Amino acid sequence: MSFSRINPLEIWLVKSDPSVGREYHGKRPAVVIQANWLPKSEGLYTVMLMSSYKERRWEYDILIPVSERNHLWKPTLVKVQHIHSFDRSRFLKKIGDLDSEWGEQIKAYLRSHFALS
Repeated sequence: MSFSRINPLEIWLVKSDPSVGREYHGKRPAVVIQANWLPKSEGLYTVMLMSSYKERRWEYDILIPVSERNHLWKPTLVKVQHIHSFDRSRFLKKIGDLDSEWGEQIKAYLRSHFALS
């Protein structure tokens, strides 16, 4: 895979297998939540996985509508509790970019999740 950067609030198709238990598996979209200033030498990038399965929406999950900027094929949930760090080899292709409105909601959730005031 040859790409130069993975940036915050980009949406990528990632491969999460192998997975175990209740972890998401297979290929799925994910929004990058890692800041650009973090070291890339390890080749790990932190994401929140996404799902189009809206019936299992948790109250804090964020529903992202389709837009020209994000290139999602249908409204998709950011599964906020599914925070993972993946090796860059698991990033298959960039799908699009998350609108800043949704990025602000993710940041607010992360402040709450990690008890950062």
